[in-house]
Amino acid sequence: MRGVVRTLIHRLKYGAERSVVDALVLLLMQVWQEGDPVVVTWMPGSSSRSRMRGVDHARALAEAFGEAANLRTIQMLERTVDLGPQTGLHRQDRKRNLVGSLRCRIPSADRVVVIDDVFTTGASAAEAARALRAAGASEVLALSVARTPEPGRHS
Repeated sequence: MRGVVRTLIHRLKYGAERSVVDALVLLLMQVWQEGDPVVVTWMPGSSSRSRMRGVDHARALAEAFGEAANLRTIQMLERTVDLGPQTGLHRQDRKRNLVGSLRCRIPSADRVVVIDDVFTTGASAAEAARALRAAGASEVLALSVARTPEPGRHS
């Protein structure tokens, strides 16, 4: 993740600059393909970090995306444990930390799209999909603004 997108994500995530949300949602809309009815939700972050930062960045992105795509947006996922920051952890460590860390608050048989800012290893998306499918979701899609390059690759 580099350049302008990285800057915008950091301005939202660490600077609580909500003014960048619309620009980031435009990127999500470029890859979104409409289909069957969908419910939009977001990857829940740490409530203490959201309070400290002044914004729940994934929620802000999901709500703006839902509005732009004319889709229902609801908080379906919640953390069962408060994880420390995942930034800088290796793939296996992230995966291990995330196992069983999410649960679905609201059962749904709909297709669900989970919004997050950055797709790093896929461990968060996999745990979200597990929790949503266990609660009846027919299909789970992960949609992120950016992807962290795999080790050894640059993009």
